[in-house]
Amino acid sequence: ASRMAQMARAIGKQADAERYSALFEKIRAAFQKEYIKADGTVGSGSQTSIDLAMYMDLVPEAMKKAVVDNLVKDIEAHDWHLTTGFLGTPPLLPVLTENGRADVAYRLLLNETYPSWGYMLSKGATTWWERWNSDEGDPAMNSFNHFAFGSVVGWIYRYLAGIDAAAPGFKQIVIHPRPDSRVTHARGEFDSIYGKIVSDWNGTPSGLFILKVTIPANTSAKVYLPATPGSIVTESGKLVQAPKEAGDYVVEIGSGSYEFLVK
Repeated sequence: ASRMAQMARAIGKQADAERYSALFEKIRAAFQKEYIKADGTVGSGSQTSIDLAMYMDLVPEAMKKAVVDNLVKDIEAHDWHLTTGFLGTPPLLPVLTENGRADVAYRLLLNETYPSWGYMLSKGATTWWERWNSDEGDPAMNSFNHFAFGSVVGWIYRYLAGIDAAAPGFKQIVIHPRPDSRVTHARGEFDSIYGKIVSDWNGTPSGLFILKVTIPANTSAKVYLPATPGSIVTESGKLVQAPKEAGDYVVEIGSGSYEFLVK
C-alpha cells in the first residue's frame, strides 16, 4: 500500500495516492496493536520480525530505538551472527546502518564463522549459496549459485562504497560512504544511463579520510563527508565550507572528477 501510494503520487494520481496512504496507515496501526509490545519486542522477537517491520516503516518513530536495540541484543545473543534467511537478510544491514548501528552491520559483513558470508568464502565459495550451510545441507534442495544472500551487494554499493540515487535514473546522485575502522579502503563503480559513477575512498572516520568521486555529465550529486565540527575539509587543495546535515558534512557538486580530503 505504501509503495502504491508512492507510485500514484509520482504519476500525478493524487486521489489514488491518498487512498493508498490511508490504507497503509490502517495496516500500520493494526500491525502495531497486534505485534509490537511496549518493550520494543516485535512479533516473535526474531531478527527477521524486527528488521522487516523496520524496513516496511511499521514501527512508531518513538519506539524505533528500542526496537533496534532489541535487534542488536539478539545478534549479540547469537555471538554477533545473523539468523535471517531469504526474507530477512536483504533489509538487515540497511536497517542497522540507517538506525545508527553501522558498526554491527560491518561486524556481520566481516564475520568468517557460520553463519556468514565470510563462512562461504572460507569454504572456497566463488558464488553465493542458497543456504548458509550449503556445504553440509540437504542436497535435495541446495544450490551453490543463488541470488538471495547476494542482496548484501546492494548494501556494499549504497553504504560501503556509498553510491545511491536521489532521482530516477541517477539524474541526481548521492555519494555517502559509511567508513568503519575495520575497513580502510573501498571503491565502487556504477554504470548509470548518464555514465560511470565512481566512489573511491581511503581512511577511517577518526583519521585522515580521502574520497575521490566521478560524476557523469548532465547530473549532480550530494557528497556526504564523515567530518566533525573541528575537521578541515578540502577539495583539490581548496578549503570547502560544507554545511552539516544529519551528522555529516555535505557538498553539492556537478559533473566531473573530485578529490575530497577530511582531516
